Amino acid sequence: MSEYYDPKTYPAQWNYLQPGTMVDDYIIERELAHGGFSSVYLARHRITQIQVAIKEYLPRKLAHRTWNNNIVANSDQSKKLFIHGRRLFIEEAQVLSDLKHPNIVEVVSFFHANSTVYLVMMYAYGVTLDKLLLAKKNTPQYSMATGCF
Repeated sequence: MSEYYDPKTYPAQWNYLQPGTMVDDYIIERELAHGGFSSVYLARHRITQIQVAIKEYLPRKLAHRTWNNNIVANSDQSKKLFIHGRRLFIEEAQVLSDLKHPNIVEVVSFFHANSTVYLVMMYAYGVTLDKLLLAKKNTPQYSMATGCF
């Protein structure tokens, strides 16, 4: 745990892995998305140069990144929850890696690094779901479908 964590003075660049950062065999290119418990990056395999999406377990209410990219709990109270969530994240990765379906993004691997865990997925090129839904929002089929719920 970091004794000096203060969200008000926390450097913004520490929120995410910076472009060029090496994690396992992957080079981070940029952040794709983030949420309450993880960040997703576009990365490239160091040898094959294949682009992948990497999901990093980082629940911001429980933990934060240090200057050397290690993830540490925000407090003694949050440490137990952070460790439990990290274990569940790996269990989810194990289950997802066994799923093979054309409508599910393929999980390539998962690993521990920087005191947290990472899930590596094939990068799916195309339109994001939120943009697709926004574009279809004014279509009659969308209005009828959403009206049912």
